[in-house]
Amino acid sequence: MKVITMKTRKQYITMFVMGLLFSLAVLMGGAKQNVYAAEAPSGTVDGVKQTGATTSSVDLQFNTLLDTQAQYEIRVSTQADSGYTAMTTTSASFTTLSGLAAGNTYYIKVVPFYAGADGAGNTYGAESSVLSVVTSPAAAPAAITQTGSGANYITIAWSQVSGANGYFVDYCLTDGTASEKVRITSGSTSANLYGVISSKKYTAYVTPYRMSEAGYVAYDSSLVISKSNLAISGSNSGTPQGKVTGFAQTQATNNSAQITFTTLNDAAAYYSVQLSQNATTGFEECAAVTEGRYTFSDLKVGTTYYVRVVPFYQNWNYLNEQYDRVYGTASDVFAIATAGGPAGKISGLSQVDATVDSAQITFNALKDANVSYSVQLSRSATGQFSEVATVTDGEYTFSDLKGGSTYYVRIIPFYKNQNSTSDQDARLYGTASAAFEIVTAPSTKPRSITQTKATKTGFTVQWDKVSGASGYYVDYYCAGSTKQIHKSVKKNTIKLTKLKTDKEYHVFVTPYKKSASGFVAVDETNYTAKYNIPVKPGKADKPAVEKYWSSLGKVIAGTNQIACADGYQYQVYTAYKDKDTKIKTAYSTSYSSVAIQSEKLKSANVFKMRVRAYITVAGKKVYGAWSDWTYMTAPQKVTLSRSSNTIKASWSKVNGADRYAVYISKNKTYGYKKCAVTDKTTFQIKKYGKSSIEKNATYYVYVVPQIKAKDVYVSTAKRDAVSEIK
Repeated sequence: MKVITMKTRKQYITMFVMGLLFSLAVLMGGAKQNVYAAEAPSGTVDGVKQTGATTSSVDLQFNTLLDTQAQYEIRVSTQADSGYTAMTTTSASFTTLSGLAAGNTYYIKVVPFYAGADGAGNTYGAESSVLSVVTSPAAAPAAITQTGSGANYITIAWSQVSGANGYFVDYCLTDGTASEKVRITSGSTSANLYGVISSKKYTAYVTPYRMSEAGYVAYDSSLVISKSNLAISGSNSGTPQGKVTGFAQTQATNNSAQITFTTLNDAAAYYSVQLSQNATTGFEECAAVTEGRYTFSDLKVGTTYYVRVVPFYQNWNYLNEQYDRVYGTASDVFAIATAGGPAGKISGLSQVDATVDSAQITFNALKDANVSYSVQLSRSATGQFSEVATVTDGEYTFSDLKGGSTYYVRIIPFYKNQNSTSDQDARLYGTASAAFEIVTAPSTKPRSITQTKATKTGFTVQWDKVSGASGYYVDYYCAGSTKQIHKSVKKNTIKLTKLKTDKEYHVFVTPYKKSASGFVAVDETNYTAKYNIPVKPGKADKPAVEKYWSSLGKVIAGTNQIACADGYQYQVYTAYKDKDTKIKTAYSTSYSSVAIQSEKLKSANVFKMRVRAYITVAGKKVYGAWSDWTYMTAPQKVTLSRSSNTIKASWSKVNGADRYAVYISKNKTYGYKKCAVTDKTTFQIKKYGKSSIEKNATYYVYVVPQIKAKDVYVSTAKRDAVSEIK
């Protein structure tokens, strides 16, 4: 589109100076931050553009990286996709490529690199995108020839210039009464000079140029050829010939309208675009354009307007030093109209909050302060929507909703029709938004949580389904710890793994409702908890016999407690080599020790005991691994006699025992030392430790039967039967 002012001929100089000033500003704008890369410069050079050209050189400019260590290699090719070679390097944001061929197109890439140290090779970063650049053609056309004329134009032609893909054509009155030329651009070697008058003679100037794919125009303003005294035959008053036609309205909003029309076949013509609300009077110019397109703005909503276009020449008045218009014939009147409601569509509709009975939404309001919004709600995306409220900004909170439910929202912008006297017609609606799903948080919670399975490092729990819930948050942590783990599941069950062994866990389940857009509505206070859920117990420690009465057939034994255990199962067997027989199974619940009594224990010479922990899952016991065996025999009464410095100990044979360990001490309750291991039932004790037996000292002796189990001898008695000799 032309602007109705005097035109400048200094495009090349202005662009060059602006590029130079920009480059100096980059260099002088302050020190850059040092950014170092481990191997090569990081990032890609952008902003590569051509800022100047001659017949043999091209000026380049680009944005350098934030890395003061980086330099830049300029790679050049005559093909866009191959053949690139390094032409020059620089550390600045601009450079000049010299020694190029005139009127040619080249392709440029800028590559950052670190210079190699001590003879090492350079390390290169990423190549920039490809830029096409051009040099100026090296010659002007050889000649200009007038090849024809019409009522208001002169046709000229000129010789082709090597390397040129376009030409600037300037023309003016030969007598010099016009102080500025009129310029047109031609992609061929001919042009029509429009707007000329039959009584005048004109001079034409042709300057070749080469335009790059990026739109840069390279030319040498000194390489120009001219031809004077060009004239038309016939008569012409100097006004545009013909009438504008082909009107069409191509766009309408509430306050704007776009039209197109067919221009005259006259490159010198301008067009006065005029508007009125009356079809016959009151037309006022909105703009003067040179192309067949215009957009009206600041119009009234839902209103019809009328348009006409009048072509004119902009002739320079040498005496008054100003432009004077010479109008042609006005077009026929064309009707246009603005839209009735707000233009644009609601975007950014999202849910940002929810409770069990409310939901908050936000949306991007239109950039129009006069717009209001009808907020509408439905239980179905395709059902009947009802207005809940009208707002003037992009936010609203729904209330009195049902918990764990899905709703659909749509927003319709509207204007209040100030000219309407009826409430029914008081709004001019725009385009409704698409239906958008919102949700509320479930209002109930699971009645209970039940454990259904257990392993040594995990367990499975399930709970009642919650109406309206689309999923559940599960939070859990180990009893005695504060580190909480958060998970989300869609079903009403979860398998927790990688838990600590022999521990109990606390589990919390909170239902939530998730919308199609991904918003989660949840009431964090609405949860169900189950405490002390156990994993499957591990292997129990070997039981210890706390008390044993062989005459009663009763034994009290215990094991170390396991934190997750609900109870313990003990088993007592005979421990003979030929065959083991179960004596009794017993359970303990609250504590890890148990009293076991059986008539069979009275007659058992040797017995063994083991224990395992259990938990109760879904009414059934889930057992851990059995402990190792603890072996036991009835206490052996030792008969003692002494002669001089020797004590003779003898005892009854224990059926099933493989050998016997003999212990002696000077004190009844402590200080015992092993003095013998024998498979006999007698032994002559001559030493107490390293000391000989004293004649007048009192000694205490007891015997422990031992059984060989898995190639290891194990003791099987407590120190309850101690014999004394003085």
